[in-house]
Amino acid sequence: MTTMFIVSLVIAGVFFASPFRRLKILTISDLLKNAYGSHFERIATLFMIPFYIGTLASQMVAMGYVFQICLDNVQDHAALFSAFSNEFLTLLPDHQSGSDWLSYGGRILMAGLGAIMGQDLIQRSLSSRSTSVACYSAIAGGVLYLILWLIPLFIGLAGRIIFPSLEHPEQLIPMLAHKFLSPLAFILFACGLFSAIMSTADSYLFAGTSLVTNNIILRIRKTNSEKEKISWLRGTNIAIALFAFGLALSGQKIFDMMVHSGAILFVAIFVPASAAIFWKGAHRVAAWGSLIGGVAFWAGYLVYNYSTLSSETYEDVLFSAATFGALCSLTAYAVISAVRVLPISFVQPKPEMIEDIAA
Repeated sequence: MTTMFIVSLVIAGVFFASPFRRLKILTISDLLKNAYGSHFERIATLFMIPFYIGTLASQMVAMGYVFQICLDNVQDHAALFSAFSNEFLTLLPDHQSGSDWLSYGGRILMAGLGAIMGQDLIQRSLSSRSTSVACYSAIAGGVLYLILWLIPLFIGLAGRIIFPSLEHPEQLIPMLAHKFLSPLAFILFACGLFSAIMSTADSYLFAGTSLVTNNIILRIRKTNSEKEKISWLRGTNIAIALFAFGLALSGQKIFDMMVHSGAILFVAIFVPASAAIFWKGAHRVAAWGSLIGGVAFWAGYLVYNYSTLSSETYEDVLFSAATFGALCSLTAYAVISAVRVLPISFVQPKPEMIEDIAA
């Protein structure tokens, strides 16, 4: 997963940063509005919100684990790290069956492509001083991410040997710090960990707030008062934080929250948004079909395989569903764009839309 987030930064810098800036948009939903209309913009924004709430909740859960470790008397385990695990030396699925490849594709595509449509990444490109800075900063971020990622990778591999019976993997890093650092160093580590968690959390909180306020609330309740806009931003910010906090208290694992929320962003938004950027023939009805088809088949895949879920297959099913939903989203967009005429429109047709279909 981390590898593909690195790839997503590089892809964003090479292909997406320049178009985002050229279009002079504030959010990804602005792009969708310009290409497909306000109705699609609002629905698409609703599908994007779970990603930010889920990820924010995961940061809250992570902070909860740190507090729990600090309060509990964790028994230390001693062992020496001698070799890397063989499972990290291959990039291909173990069994290479059809379901394994489907899950493998989900792990790569969901993070490597879906993350590009995240408001948190886009707003950094839009706030850069120039197009070249936006492009190269994303690529440089991917390279630095790779370098820094090697550190926690090594720690994670070592931790599996040092704490072979660790029941909750989320507790590994704090346990290692507690075991090997002096009290003062552990305090500094905890402060740094909290800072990293809060930095990531507020990025997703502000991104979600921007989407909800600018692309839903202020589209319905139009106002020129900056004071009223700020009030809506503050209220939305608090509401999202409270909702994420409630989700964090539900007891779900960090990984599950991020996978569920990120998959929706990938299967619903990536294809229509990419088409709007790179294809002049972007089609409104095709966008609706892509969004609805991607989400429907993603959810249908999860429901169909619900009876077979176990602790061993849970992750694979989640990633396989993301791959399946994304393929259906792409297929729906391509087929509808090729046909160009539908007997039933998903939205009220506008004059320019009727002319486009007639052409």
